[in-house]
Amino acid sequence: MNALRTGIKKVKVLGYPFAGGQPRGGVEMTPGYLKEQAWFKNLANSRKMPVVYEEIAVTNGSCNAEHAATDKVTEEGHVLAKNIDNVIKSSEILRNQTYKALQDGYFPIVLGGDHSQAIGSIAGMKKMHPDGKLIWIDAHIDANTPSSSPSRNAHGMPLAYLAGSVPLYKHWNCVNLEKDLCYFGIRSYEEEEERMVRDNNVLVFDSAQCKPEVLDKIHSDIHGYFNHKAGQSKYWISFDIDGVDSSEFLSTGTDEGNGLKLDFTYKLFERMIPQSCGMDFTEVNF
Repeated sequence: MNALRTGIKKVKVLGYPFAGGQPRGGVEMTPGYLKEQAWFKNLANSRKMPVVYEEIAVTNGSCNAEHAATDKVTEEGHVLAKNIDNVIKSSEILRNQTYKALQDGYFPIVLGGDHSQAIGSIAGMKKMHPDGKLIWIDAHIDANTPSSSPSRNAHGMPLAYLAGSVPLYKHWNCVNLEKDLCYFGIRSYEEEEERMVRDNNVLVFDSAQCKPEVLDKIHSDIHGYFNHKAGQSKYWISFDIDGVDSSEFLSTGTDEGNGLKLDFTYKLFERMIPQSCGMDFTEVNF
């Protein structure tokens, strides 16, 4: 724990009780559940570095199965993600609160909630740190557009919105896919997403190569890819729990095998969090 805290002066957990980017209820209850656990309360009362909790007032936290009547296509022919108005309105609130937390000197941990939260959290980070880079830990690439997604669930689209790839929402563009992104653990994706990764030469660390004993090389490769020296970069870690192998963590709505091991994931956090300005923690569903 002490290694994780190096360079971090104070932490604010932004609870984001939102399931509207996908069809399964439950994930919206995770922030409230975790903040009531004894270990969390102990952190909140710590003299060394108290953890502040703030809950984001989302517009409607329920899963998108309760919003099935949302129009699929606009009059102009643009395909829409399910429940997108609600996703975007809540993302705007989260963007503002993430930015404020960073302005106030906090290390924000955005505790979701589904991964559509990254639209708001990363937009807030980019407002504060325009040169910030993304460490994306996930089973999925999360760069579908409403047109390429079979499900039209927004939790599989945050990077498409952040890259300005979705018509009607190009004003969210703040991420350069070629320069700002690297992946850990991706193994389930659509053809269009795979093409995006390939065409932009995005750095990808496959689960099989993610071993604690090669972490020094991985760390060096990340800095080399972003052309940064150690300590020079500000990273945002966007962590979807399904990036972890399903044999080690099953409490998620989209579990996948052949993922990252928990021992490696912890050591990666230990290495990267001190060089980061904040993170997402998403898709935990008890």
